[in-house]
Amino acid sequence: MATNIEVLSAGAVKPGLTKVIEAFQYERRGRVIVEFATAPVIAKRISNNEPFNIVIAPPEILDDLTKSGQTQGARVTVGRIGVGVMVRSGVALPKIATVEQFKQTLLDSESIVFNQASTGLYIDNLFKQLGIAAQAEAKISRCADFAAVHEQIGNSRGNAIGFGATTVIVEGRSKGLVFVGPLPAEIQNYTAYAAMMTADGAASDAAREFLGYLANSFWVSMATTVLGVVVAVPAAYAFSRFRFPGRNLLFYAVLVRNMFPAVVFLMPLFIMMRWLGLVNTQWSLILTYLTFGLPLSIWLLKGFYDNIPVQLEQAARIDGASRFKAFLLIVMPLSSPGIIATAIYSFITAWNEYVYALTFLNDKSKLTLPVGLQKFFTEYATNWPGLMAASFIMSVPVVILFLVLQKYFVRALTEGAVKS
Repeated sequence: MATNIEVLSAGAVKPGLTKVIEAFQYERRGRVIVEFATAPVIAKRISNNEPFNIVIAPPEILDDLTKSGQTQGARVTVGRIGVGVMVRSGVALPKIATVEQFKQTLLDSESIVFNQASTGLYIDNLFKQLGIAAQAEAKISRCADFAAVHEQIGNSRGNAIGFGATTVIVEGRSKGLVFVGPLPAEIQNYTAYAAMMTADGAASDAAREFLGYLANSFWVSMATTVLGVVVAVPAAYAFSRFRFPGRNLLFYAVLVRNMFPAVVFLMPLFIMMRWLGLVNTQWSLILTYLTFGLPLSIWLLKGFYDNIPVQLEQAARIDGASRFKAFLLIVMPLSSPGIIATAIYSFITAWNEYVYALTFLNDKSKLTLPVGLQKFFTEYATNWPGLMAASFIMSVPVVILFLVLQKYFVRALTEGAVKS
């Protein structure tokens, strides 16, 4: 019998959720029914005891729902999304690179459109902080949701300016919208979105546990990513810029590990972790994932550093900068796409790994999500609602990560692979 999982979600995460839903429909083991709404509407509908299994909303909404007993279990952050600017296709792109340009663009626009959700509340307060609330009020249109904002911008005839979550604007580019860019960094606002089980959806013990598995996976993946970038960046820079005896031999030796399947190292690493006293701790996974991810990370970043002219660093050194300062102020900003690509690779590798997590961990409270999912299977039955809810939420952070950072990932692969 097919099982339905009902989700009430903020519209800002719609692009990621929609792609994940398609995969679930293909499996045909159940249906994921998602409704999107603004934050105030989400709070009202859950408070009215409408039957949803999972709610995805800003933390302040979840705080209120938890206090009233409407949600239960652990809370898992699925993403942070900023505010972007859009116009209809065919008009000149406004200048918003600086706060002053942003203010002038708003004053010159014929109309300003945003919703009455989290984005709209922030934009209202931002106009007051910038001192243009009174001047802008006459041309502001406050819509019920982003669909209405999209329609009004698309039907406008002049230079209307629209605001919305960056992910949703990017999705609307094929429907007549042009994504101008995010707000200037000084006034940008990132809204966090988190997932929780509703009181009804948390009735099953397995359904409550999977959010804990998700939190463990997030911690292990983030720690692996941060440590991987910290080690790979200076290592790749050293291979790219310095000449020393055995340099090529050492560089190719780093890649030797990729010649063997990961399972070959399973028992040696288990014995090593037991000797170090790290078995049944998440640090055993972090160190293992770091070891497996570093070779490709170093190789990818080295190709990127090779493509950055060394003359830029030499000019900085002539101006009095130390080598470290030249690296920090010149090379690091130019290599940001490569660093982001390395971070994405490290995160997803750790997020999806199963065999080592199954071998190194036996404490139920420390399991990562790929291993935790098997707990929904028993000898005589399978908890399909809990399993599908867990798998669904597991996919969301990765999808959102790719939607936001995919252009940096592609740029890093192309620039690091072509030698000028």
